[in-house]
Amino acid sequence: MKFKISEIIEGWRNHIIPPERLKEIIKEVSEERLAICRECEFNSNVRLSRGERFESAWRKDEHCTVCLCRLLQKSKALHSECPLTPPKWTRVATDSESQEISTVTNVQDQQDSD
Repeated sequence: MKFKISEIIEGWRNHIIPPERLKEIIKEVSEERLAICRECEFNSNVRLSRGERFESAWRKDEHCTVCLCRLLQKSKALHSECPLTPPKWTRVATDSESQEISTVTNVQDQQDSD
């Protein structure tokens, strides 16, 4: 699984202090993505409600049990996409916006050994 630090940072930044020019689009995209995620069989809350056992069940936050990201923040990262194949939702940021985000965060993406 590919683990992208820059997407995690972007999601948290957009959750805490979203860029003024992107506030409305972040809100709209997040709402659409969360609606999809809240119906997904890999959503931690969905799995818990079915009484399933899974490795990250100890966590109290709503998260994806595939990539382990907190859904509220992941849904706000405009250049991230759902980790499933095929993804249930895709990135909305352009390549230039993704480059701007990478420059701001100044963090290299890392590969997870999984």
